[in-house]
Amino acid sequence: MKDYYYIRSGYLHYVHRVDDAIKLTETENKQVKQEIAAMPSDKKEILEKLWNSLMEENENKAFDFKEYLDKKCDEKREYYRKLGK
Repeated sequence: MKDYYYIRSGYLHYVHRVDDAIKLTETENKQVKQEIAAMPSDKKEILEKLWNSLMEENENKAFDFKEYLDKKCDEKREYYRKLGK
């Protein structure tokens, strides 16, 4: 599987063996989207550069997005289960 990057709902994702993600600030999100719009052929390089710079700033910022979604789903299930009682 090839490594790739993408942005969805304010998260920058890096997919390799797992789907790691970093929450972007609104400013970072807007800025990177403008850069990609200006140079769409350089999208991979732009996202890779952003990923690397964010990882240098704070390595703990990245997390396993699938694990995060599983946890959120479990929390919602528990919330609705409690409402049903």
